[in-house]
Amino acid sequence: MSVSVFFDLDNSQHANVTATNAASIAQNITMALANATNTTTITGTATSRTAVAVSGNFGNNDTRGAINITIPGPVLRIVITLSNAVGDIWLSDIDACVPGTFPIGYNAVSRPFTGQPQYVLTVVNNNIYYTNPTNGQSYFLFNEPAHNRLNSLAYDPYRRRVYYTFSLSPGNIPVTDKTVRVYDVDSKTISILIPNVNDFGIPTYETGVESGAASFYNGSLYLGIEGYTGESYAASRKSTVWRIDFDADGNPVAPASQVWGILADNGSDAQNIHDWSDFAVVDGKLIDFDGSGSGDYDYYHFDLMTGVQTEYTPVGQVPRQVSVGWDEKIYNVNTSISLYNGTTGQGTLFTIYAPLGAHDSNR
Repeated sequence: MSVSVFFDLDNSQHANVTATNAASIAQNITMALANATNTTTITGTATSRTAVAVSGNFGNNDTRGAINITIPGPVLRIVITLSNAVGDIWLSDIDACVPGTFPIGYNAVSRPFTGQPQYVLTVVNNNIYYTNPTNGQSYFLFNEPAHNRLNSLAYDPYRRRVYYTFSLSPGNIPVTDKTVRVYDVDSKTISILIPNVNDFGIPTYETGVESGAASFYNGSLYLGIEGYTGESYAASRKSTVWRIDFDADGNPVAPASQVWGILADNGSDAQNIHDWSDFAVVDGKLIDFDGSGSGDYDYYHFDLMTGVQTEYTPVGQVPRQVSVGWDEKIYNVNTSISLYNGTTGQGTLFTIYAPLGAHDSNR
């Protein structure tokens, strides 16, 4: 079942809704007035409903301009067509029940041989290392010759690719940077994965893709885009996570799907209330490390199957970058690495270090 709500339907706007299942069979649509005094007209057939609004204006919070929409499903595609639209219209979050499950132990393909230590990817300045999380010993993997800061690191353990973006740096113009890059571990080559994420339906703001986060899970790249505005922090925007799927040849497929969102600033007094350090997606859950500059640190656990969100307040260490092990354990990374305990804290800190001559001059 899929349920959503139209808001502020007025000014003689028309809103048509249709839906099909995986077999391209049209599904029944139910529209209902959220307020009994609403004079919006519902027309059309069972599989193609249209709400025709009144000619006057309703306020954004006036339920006379709200329509509840229910589609029993199963649904693969929902199409909303607006016509005669003057002014704004709003669509609430879609509440949908989705069949299927997320895999457990997705990263087990990277399990080391018996007696060998495991390694996780870390980034310190311009260098990407593979690091033993039990002692911090690291080995150089690659660096990016075109930029001195990297962000949104994510590893595909099946195709052996590292996805990343550039990060904020002095003199750069991040608003114009909307590019996702990829390093192929086997061929040792860097290439452009997505030239412009806007073409995938992903919005960007003042920081482009250069402030955000990323993780790879279940064959998809999860990319986070910061919504804050900079010094004003007064837009009440949400920072959002988008899932980018791939075809059989490893090419990204548009459009991306929005997975999660959280308010980035309080919209009033120059304070950001969420600032990605990073996040991980493991075992069907998104684990968000919020390292807000205001000091309002949080760990958010969002269940991708149920939509249930749990919040934990860190004790001790600040949430930073995230690395994920083959066993789905999550590590907090700065210039050190420590195991996240799954609730409020982290284990022993180990300094990340590389042997002499291992491209560590930028650290």
